[in-house]
Amino acid sequence: MKKAFTLAEVLITLGVIGIVAALTIPTLISNYQEKQTVTRVKEAYTLLNSAVQMAVVEHGPVNTWLTGSITDDGDLSYETFSPMLFEKIIPHLKIVFKCTDILECRRHAYTYSNLIGTSAMWIMNYTGAKLSNGTYIQIQSTGSCTSQFEIQNACGTIRIDVNGPNPPNQRGKDIFLFAINNKGYVLPNKFNSQRCNLVDDTYVNGDACTEWVILKGNLNYLKCDGLSINGKDTCD
Repeated sequence: MKKAFTLAEVLITLGVIGIVAALTIPTLISNYQEKQTVTRVKEAYTLLNSAVQMAVVEHGPVNTWLTGSITDDGDLSYETFSPMLFEKIIPHLKIVFKCTDILECRRHAYTYSNLIGTSAMWIMNYTGAKLSNGTYIQIQSTGSCTSQFEIQNACGTIRIDVNGPNPPNQRGKDIFLFAINNKGYVLPNKFNSQRCNLVDDTYVNGDACTEWVILKGNLNYLKCDGLSINGKDTCD
């Protein structure tokens, strides 16, 4: 007599497989997406550092790139100083497109929010570019190389979006902030639990997550609060 599974047994087995898949697949996808984000942030970090260093070799120290005087409302920093940084760095990156004119850039601009999804801002609305690997970047001047913007003596900032206009478009999830110091190094914005947490509603929440991604290689701050670079770094 030939033995075989009954229809009921097959359905039960398929049901068990479906339940296990429903429980495990979301976690696997989340872990994959996290690793992909970390990889892209680190890749951008390497590419940007290399580009700025090559620009320094070609044009001299970063603090000599900024010429002119800043106006009281800071417009010159945004409209004049930013392109001075941008145009020296961009030739050393593989790009799909770039823009420095506000009207042109607005064709590529889109909104992004803080870590918890509120306080929308605009990205790619000025001095922006798309890298060949799909990462979008926006380079802006701080106005001088004496700024204490998270990183001492920062001459400018570089905001990246590792997957461009695709969601979630949130600081600390796919958008990360770096600073260019006066020695020509790109540095991740320092980790600060007060500006990288799951509750703060201010627009800057998420900008202080970049150092964590570079040093820790994960996005644990999306899973729990109370983490520290030199202390608790897991949610266990």
